[in-house]
Amino acid sequence: MDFEPITTQEKLDELLAAERAKFEGYASPENVAEYEKRIKTLTDKAAKLEKTNAELDSANKAHELNALKNKVARESGLRYELADRLSGTTEEELRADAKKLCEYTAVTAPLKSTESSADKLSAAMQRGAAAMFGGEE
Repeated sequence: MDFEPITTQEKLDELLAAERAKFEGYASPENVAEYEKRIKTLTDKAAKLEKTNAELDSANKAHELNALKNKVARESGLRYELADRLSGTTEEELRADAKKLCEYTAVTAPLKSTESSADKLSAAMQRGAAAMFGGEE
């Protein structure tokens, strides 16, 4: 390709239009600062949204675990107040812990007294008499 001198304004305009077309879609130096500012704003916003999303995920997992603890406690007959004491992260672990906790908190009926009421009255009278007369209890 040999060099051709530009001799008319039309020829210059055509050459400039062709060169401008090559760079169409690229950012101009004037717009770079604006684009960088938008990129920083969007990056900061994305970071905040990721943090919020992580917090919400954590809170959601805590609520799901609490609901699961309450369900396991209710189904195993454990008192509602003790549901928070269950340890584990899966339903199987919680059920095993609830079973152990139920064993410890089970209410047992008092043993039947073998003493008759007359024996109790006699023992109480003896203690009272001993106390009145200074004897041993």
